[in-house]
Amino acid sequence: MKGLGLGITALLLATLTQVSPGEAKVVASNIQPSVKQAASVNSVAGQQLFNSACEAYLNAQITGDNIESSKMYAKAISEISKACALEPSNSDYLLLGSQVWRAKGGISYAKSYFAKAEAVLKQRLEVNPDDITANLDYAIACYAGDVRFWNNYSKYQKQAEKHAEKVIALCKAELKKKDNSNLVRVMALANLVLDDRDKCQELLAKAKKMDKETKGFFLLKFFGFEDEKIEHKTINVFYNDLFENTVAKRQWLWIADAKNVDKEFLLYYMTDVTRNNDL
Repeated sequence: MKGLGLGITALLLATLTQVSPGEAKVVASNIQPSVKQAASVNSVAGQQLFNSACEAYLNAQITGDNIESSKMYAKAISEISKACALEPSNSDYLLLGSQVWRAKGGISYAKSYFAKAEAVLKQRLEVNPDDITANLDYAIACYAGDVRFWNNYSKYQKQAEKHAEKVIALCKAELKKKDNSNLVRVMALANLVLDDRDKCQELLAKAKKMDKETKGFFLLKFFGFEDEKIEHKTINVFYNDLFENTVAKRQWLWIADAKNVDKEFLLYYMTDVTRNNDL
């Protein structure tokens, strides 16, 4: 895409694989077969398949080769179908499945996957109405998910606004108790759901600044050379930089209508398995 450096694309591809195959194999090999541990085995296998589907979907969208794109879509569909079979109540998997099928043109499948994801997300909210991550996930799904193509999208937009506003209120309450750059990032994304791009940008920059002040830099020393400061790429640094290179410029990794760039950014965020760490 014009104006988007290869560095961001490479960084995205690297970030997609949150659990490397090597790491997953080590985990799996240390799990003894039993009914109690079956869920753990499925989780590891499901995560590997999810990561593979994410990468295939991204490649399918980015490549300019129709034959390669078809192969990548087929792989993404196959991998995410297997992941959902292992963990049918994983909303992240279901939402990705909805995206892949919509991009491929399988509208009925896209709607079916989204409906299942929505049911899971609603159930999470019923269990804990004040769960920050559940509220944000549902807000993003209602704003950026497959429903944006549905005739009753306005109904979902209202739900997105309602839950995004709740996320902001919950985060503000938590931040009064203790500073947490990750919560600032969550607030930023909730503001993006509310179409407040400027506030989102401001808060992402704040989260990045907080991380730089508290987590600092890596210091590298080479033979005969002076110490070199290398910025520590925390999740907040990553999303601030991604925002600046895409949303702020009204462009995405692949050709997308400017009005959909915010939604693509949020959907990408939903594929990040580290997004809810340390909240």
